[in-house]
Amino acid sequence: MTSNGPPQIRIEMHKITSPNEREPHTGIEGEEKPPRHRGIVALTIETPTSSKPRYDLPPRPPPRWNTPEFIFYLIVFIIAVPLLVKIPVELSQPTHPKYIQYHRRLSPGWIGGRQVDNSDRQYRSFRDNIPALALLSIGHLATNKLYSLVSRASSLPNSSRIAFSAIVSLLVLGGLHGSSMIKILLILSLNYWVTKRLGAKAFAPAAIWTLNVAVIFLNEIYDGYKFAALHPSLAFLDSVRGAYPRWNVTFNITMLRLISFSMDYYWACTKRPPAALEPRNEKDRVVMPHSDGDYSFLNYLAYTIYPPLYIAGPIMTFNNFIWQMRQPVRIPFRDIMQYFVRFLVCILTMELILHYMWVVAMKDTGSWQGLSPAEISMVGFWNLIIIWLKLLIPYLYIPVGGSTRPILSTLAVFTLFVIPEMTARQLLPPSKYSQEPWYRHISAIGGVFNILMMMAANLVGFVVGISGTKYLAEQLFGSWQD
Repeated sequence: MTSNGPPQIRIEMHKITSPNEREPHTGIEGEEKPPRHRGIVALTIETPTSSKPRYDLPPRPPPRWNTPEFIFYLIVFIIAVPLLVKIPVELSQPTHPKYIQYHRRLSPGWIGGRQVDNSDRQYRSFRDNIPALALLSIGHLATNKLYSLVSRASSLPNSSRIAFSAIVSLLVLGGLHGSSMIKILLILSLNYWVTKRLGAKAFAPAAIWTLNVAVIFLNEIYDGYKFAALHPSLAFLDSVRGAYPRWNVTFNITMLRLISFSMDYYWACTKRPPAALEPRNEKDRVVMPHSDGDYSFLNYLAYTIYPPLYIAGPIMTFNNFIWQMRQPVRIPFRDIMQYFVRFLVCILTMELILHYMWVVAMKDTGSWQGLSPAEISMVGFWNLIIIWLKLLIPYLYIPVGGSTRPILSTLAVFTLFVIPEMTARQLLPPSKYSQEPWYRHISAIGGVFNILMMMAANLVGFVVGISGTKYLAEQLFGSWQD
C-alpha cells in the first residue's frame, strides 16, 4: 500500500499497519526494505514479502501465453465475463416481471437516473454515515497531530501516547454505542482477567477461544443484552443508544483482537525472550513479545478499541500495535493520496453495482425463485461480490454467516474448505508431484472445487440459506438432466 520511492512531500501522522499491509521504509538501520508491487494487484492490497527467499522450489516452467491452451482460456474469458454483468443488469430493470416484488426496497439513486439497492443493513449503516465517519477520521487525525505537537513541546514520555489514545478511544466508543459501552468494557475486563489468571497454563489457548466464542453466541442470542432485563430501574439506559446501537455486530471483529492479546500474552509467558532488542521489520513486530508490564490493562484497552481498527479493521496483533505505538511511522503524502484514490475506487465500484444490479433486494424478498438457473446463479454470485466488497466487514466470519448463522457457517467453512484442502495436500503433495505435466490441471480443478465450496458456504450462511441453496442446486442439476 505504500511507496518506497523518494517522496517530495512528507507529513507526519500515526499509522497502524497490519500483517497484511506494508509500510514505507523508515530509515532504521537493519530494517528491510520490501520491493514495491506494481500492476493490478497494487489497486487492491499488497502483502509483506517473506524475510527469507525460498531456494528449494523447483524452477518455473516457461510462460504459456501464446499456446492454444491459453488462447482458449482467453476466448472463454471474453465470452463469459460480459455475461456475468449482462444477466443481473437485465434482471434489474423496472420492466422486468420480478420488479414489482422488490421495488419497495429500492431507494432514489444518483447515477444515470437509476434507483439504488441500499437494502443491505450493514452496508447501509456505513453508506448513510459516510459524512459522519469522515468527520470522525478527520477528528482522529487532528487529535493525534495535536498530541504530537504538545508531546514534543512538553517532552512527554512516549508511553503517554497510549494513555492519550485510550482516552480518545473511550470517547469514540461512547459516541458510537452510548450506554452499551458499559457492556463492551465488562466483556473486555472479563477477557483480560481470565487471560492474566491463566498465564502460561497449557489449556489457556483453548479456554480463551471457548470464552470468546461463547460471548459471541450470547451476544446474538440476547441481541446485545438489555439493561431492562437486569432491573426495570435500568431501562432508561437502553434509550442511550449512540450513533451505532448494534454494538454486537462490530464486536464480532473486536473479539479477534481480544484473542490476539490473550495469545500474545500466553506466548510471552511461554517463549524465551528474543536476542534482538528492537524489531527490524513487520515480521519481528508480530512475533517479538514485550515485557510483562507492557501487557497492562491500559495498553489492552487502547489496542482493543483503537478507533481506526475498531470501526473498519484491519485485524492486527497486540505485539505489533504496541511496537508501532512506540515508533510511529512517517507516511509520504503521495502514499496517502494513493490510498485515498483506492478508497474512492472501491466506493464507486460498489455504487455502480448497487445502482445497476438490485440483487440484494431480490435475495431478501425471494424474487429469485422462478428465474432460470443462470439468472439464479448470477443473483447469488453478485450478492457474494457485494458481501466481499463491503468495507466494514472484510473478514471471513461475517461474510459466511457471522451473526445470523454462526454455528452453521463455522461448520460449513471447516467442512467444505479446510478438510478438502488438507486431504488433497496429503494425497498429492507438491514436493512429489509438482513436476508432473498433469499436476497443474489437477490443482486447477481442486482450486475451482474449493472456490465453489466456499461460495456454497457463503450462499448458505449469508445469501439464500439452506433452502435457497438447495433450490439453486436442484435448478442447476435438474436443467442438466433435462
